[in-house]
Order: sequence, then C-alpha cells, then structure tokens
Amino acid sequence: MKCSCGSDKFYGRQIIRADIVVDETGSFYSNIKDGLESAIYDAGKPYGPFNCTRCNKEYNKIDL
Repeated sequence: MKCSCGSDKFYGRQIIRADIVVDETGSFYSNIKDGLESAIYDAGKPYGPFNCTRCNKEYNKIDL
C-alpha cells in the first residue's frame, strides 16, 4: 500500500518481549548492554493506527 503522498513506509505499534536488567526488588533497572533490539526474543504482529513516515497521515489498517 502507498500513502496518498506516495510513501510506502508507516509507523505502527508492536508488543515485544525482551530480556532486561532488574534490581533486587524485581523492578526494571535498564536494558541489556547491547541494546533493546538484540534483547527481543518474541514480537507480536504490528498493529495500527499506522502513520505515514513522510506526511503523518493516519490509517486504521494497511491494505495489501
């Protein structure tokens, strides 16, 4: 799908599961040393609303 501006890239949302560092109470302390991207071990399907990365027009879904 392309946005009305011609762009084919969109910002979306995604639920992820990642390894992190916690303190002695089990509360979040920090992401692991190599960063969040390398710590992700499970990710859900992206969902909307989706916003065009060029003009920010919002779409509820992306039509294939």
